[in-house]
Amino acid sequence: MPSGVKLLVFQRSFDPRSLSCSNVSKRIRIPRKQELDLPSDVLEQILSLLSSKDRARASLVSRKWRDIAYSVKRIHRPPKFVYFDFNGNIGICDLASCRSSSIPHPNRPGGNVCYAKDGWMLFHESDTGAMTFYNPHSANRIELPKIDLKFCKAAFSAPPTSTNCVVFLLHSCNTEACVNAVTWCPGDTAWTLSKYEYDHPSISSTWKIIGDYSEENPSCSSCWKSIVVRYGIFYSFNMFGDIGVFDPVRRTWGARSCKRLKSIQHMNKLRWEYFIFMAEYKGDFFLVHIRGYRPANVYKLDEVSYRWYKVKDVGGATFFSSTITSLIRDDLPHVMKNCVYFPEIVDAERHCLVYSMKLKKFYRNLEHRPYLIIRKFPDIWMDISKDPEMKERDDILKMNRKVWLSFARMHHKAFGTKLALRD
Repeated sequence: MPSGVKLLVFQRSFDPRSLSCSNVSKRIRIPRKQELDLPSDVLEQILSLLSSKDRARASLVSRKWRDIAYSVKRIHRPPKFVYFDFNGNIGICDLASCRSSSIPHPNRPGGNVCYAKDGWMLFHESDTGAMTFYNPHSANRIELPKIDLKFCKAAFSAPPTSTNCVVFLLHSCNTEACVNAVTWCPGDTAWTLSKYEYDHPSISSTWKIIGDYSEENPSCSSCWKSIVVRYGIFYSFNMFGDIGVFDPVRRTWGARSCKRLKSIQHMNKLRWEYFIFMAEYKGDFFLVHIRGYRPANVYKLDEVSYRWYKVKDVGGATFFSSTITSLIRDDLPHVMKNCVYFPEIVDAERHCLVYSMKLKKFYRNLEHRPYLIIRKFPDIWMDISKDPEMKERDDILKMNRKVWLSFARMHHKAFGTKLALRD
């Protein structure tokens, strides 16, 4: 220490009374959380825009947030599985009540259903070429111009009562890499046909691979299959995951090649449309590929690099697969989340075949069923009847209880263990 510097030490006596509760409360102030002071109407509007998974996280903030999150919780009844029996009656499998019923519809059009959306079915009769819209709830019919062209798949963007409705028929040529796009809009007296050619090497090679089986099964000679509608634009895909896009406003067709999926190398090319399903969810495309009773593969399309990436779930939603039209919904009871429903009726026509992405198993005893059977008849998922809207808490709890009991029976029958109840 330098000379001339003195070290002065001050010692202060400690007074325990200085740490009294009154003094601490005066000195330490806990800042008030401003995010809890949002008005209820503003908070309700914000939470209504969130997904079910994000809304569940937001409900943990406070009691106020929990009550508002539950009030805006979008819980609806599951869609019904609709199929046609040998007598032509419409069979309905209600997933909420675990009951199947057959309803006769004497006024329904002839032929088969080629697409379903928003409570409407589109029928096509191949012998006469008749195209008819039919609403099974109101029994209304809307006749379309007849068409003699044999097409692969069909779809429509909106109900026929809407001015935004566009009916799209996809026809692939058997001799060259081209497609015929056939469209109809309300008010048209005839169909509009447009022919498009594409020379993409990968798409052309895909066509040749499938074309090798045209002699054994002519119905499989078409390259493009199921159609998915997103924002009024029609998207189709083939067995390798390639995407075809048709814009009805600009009347343009484009084909994009995606990186090949390894899981489809040994797939049966004659019936590949029964094992690959694609649906749209919040602007993204998801694809489910099944290989018998082995764990299903779920993919999500990256539209920047055009690659299918394998994912573990669908973000808490439920995938309803169908050879005609598949859909994804996230407004269902919690026990149905991250599950895939397949168009096969099991357990005395009380349940459909369900695959759990969380457990990576089917809800089915597989000892005597080494392979998976998909219905060859037209099968669709839709809200065929006008059920009353559930607004009260008791109605939602009752439906959740019904669906949970259904899953509990399936779970016990398949795995021999009980399913834990979750409120």
